[in-house]
Amino acid sequence: AGEHSSDPFIKVMRFTTLFCFGLMLSAASAFSLSPTLRAPVRPAASRGLCRQQGRAGELVGLRCQAGEVVEEGLEADRQVVRRVALEKQGELAEVLEAVKRLETASRRVKDEGRDNEMLQKLTGKWRLITTTGDQKGRTLTGGKLSYFPIKAVQEFDCGTNFIQNGVYLGPISFEFSGVMELLPLRRLEFYFNKVSLGPLSLDIDVGRDAKKKPSFQWIEVNDEFALARGAGGGFGLWKRVE
Repeated sequence: AGEHSSDPFIKVMRFTTLFCFGLMLSAASAFSLSPTLRAPVRPAASRGLCRQQGRAGELVGLRCQAGEVVEEGLEADRQVVRRVALEKQGELAEVLEAVKRLETASRRVKDEGRDNEMLQKLTGKWRLITTTGDQKGRTLTGGKLSYFPIKAVQEFDCGTNFIQNGVYLGPISFEFSGVMELLPLRRLEFYFNKVSLGPLSLDIDVGRDAKKKPSFQWIEVNDEFALARGAGGGFGLWKRVE
């Protein structure tokens, strides 16, 4: 993939990728009065109040229109990210701008109920499509999107707080599993307590007692793709597979 990042998840995936390749020896009202009717004459004070109410109504209308325009723009940004996730089509600069706008919008409105509802959609299996890494990593890729070269799947279960990262090469599976925690502001922290190579497994303790646990800041989670910012500043994009 050619990119470098300080995101713990990406480091784990890099390690597992190299490990597996070694085993294989390669490898987002206006109403109008009827002409026959006349409006009743109101006192001046009442007319002034109506004008104020009219201006307030106009402002509300303008705000609604502005909100609709913003939402249309965000939907266009989601389609940009969606094409990358589902079709692997997109330019890095365009995708970065779309991600930035979606992220800004997600932070602008703080709604814990909405955020929790979104995060519950994480339950399932997601295939990693691309990661951007930091600016240095993006420079190394020539400013292009770099798609993850092998099958890497992440599983979440919001009911049991289970998380698993897996890399799969033919019959070989290499998996890390552990515990995750959903936090306010769409944050997810996790640690690993088990590693498996095929039928073999080993108990481990990676990240449990860290002052700063590995984490994701989720930007968008829907029925088709999931988008998150990693601790190192890059973003990860997954498509739902189950």
